[in-house]
Amino acid sequence: MTHDRAVRLKVSETLEEVLTCDGVFRFEGGSNSKFDILYDEQSESYISIVNEIVHATKPAARNVLSLAVSTDLKEFKIVKRLIDKSQEDPQQVGLQYVSFLIDGDDLLYLSRTALNGADSYHNSNYITFHRLNEFRKFLD
Repeated sequence: MTHDRAVRLKVSETLEEVLTCDGVFRFEGGSNSKFDILYDEQSESYISIVNEIVHATKPAARNVLSLAVSTDLKEFKIVKRLIDKSQEDPQQVGLQYVSFLIDGDDLLYLSRTALNGADSYHNSNYITFHRLNEFRKFLD
């Protein structure tokens, strides 16, 4: 299984045509968990919060969240580690299914989070809220 690829789909402007594959691109965290990509007009960049793969032997771990950026929707790079629980048991700790929005100069995000005795990394016991102040300074 490949854990660092995503499929880009082409959508017609009328939304009446069938979705077609527009390519496969490297996207760490893309095949492992739900993700969102937002376009930031101010920086002219696409941004996402992903589950960064920090241990090659554990590509499905969801215990590290990182900010990724692209200017072309073809190549993303990780620019900032946001939350690092990589020293925790990846079967018990998870940060996943992140949704986020841009609030002025900040990035606000919610994570379905498993900590402090959750059944498993997937069966979260928290929804956690986070703010990354002045997120654009990490995009360069």
